[in-house]
Amino acid sequence: ESVDHAIVAAERAQARLASDATIEREASQLRIRCSRGAEMAPGLVQDLAETGVPARRIEVAGPTLDDVFLDLTGRSLRESNDITENTENTDTQGAAA
Repeated sequence: ESVDHAIVAAERAQARLASDATIEREASQLRIRCSRGAEMAPGLVQDLAETGVPARRIEVAGPTLDDVFLDLTGRSLRESNDITENTENTDTQGAAA
């Protein structure tokens, strides 16, 4: 029976990380978003290696401007721009009427 390493890695990551972490799985890749990711990455990689699921590649990235905006407002910059454009269009139409 073949072991799906991505599933094992996702389960190990979920058990190791804080409850606010999100884990997205796409085929054999995981995308993990969590606070203090740079601090958590080495321990997670070591834990996976010890369970027979070595990481092939790891990348730690800081939050983007959109990530920060989403965290502060609950919506993305794109959603915010769409709402602003719709409001501006409505205001303009109302003023012209």
